[in-house]
Amino acid sequence: MKLSKFLTLDNTETFLNAEVQQTYHSQTGAVEEALKKYSIPCKIKELARTGTVRILDMFFGIGNNSAMAIDVALEENPDCKIEIVAVE
Repeated sequence: MKLSKFLTLDNTETFLNAEVQQTYHSQTGAVEEALKKYSIPCKIKELARTGTVRILDMFFGIGNNSAMAIDVALEENPDCKIEIVAVE
C-alpha cells in the first residue's frame, strides 16, 4: 500500500491511498469534518444553551472532534460548563 500526505482545503493533512485513490479523511479538511460529522449531529450548540455539555469521545486521536465541540459550545454559550471523557 502506497500512502502519501495530502493537504486538504483547510490546510490540515490526511493521507492518500494511491492504490484506490482515496483519502483517509475529508478532502475539505479536519475542521469541516469535525463540525459536520461530530458537532452538528451531536447537537453541541443546542446542549450548550442548557449550560452543560458532557462528551464521551471514543478514540480521541489528536482531539479534533473535542476541540471543535469546545469551540462550538463556547461560541454559543461562553459560560457553558464542558466535561469531556476521552478514551483512546
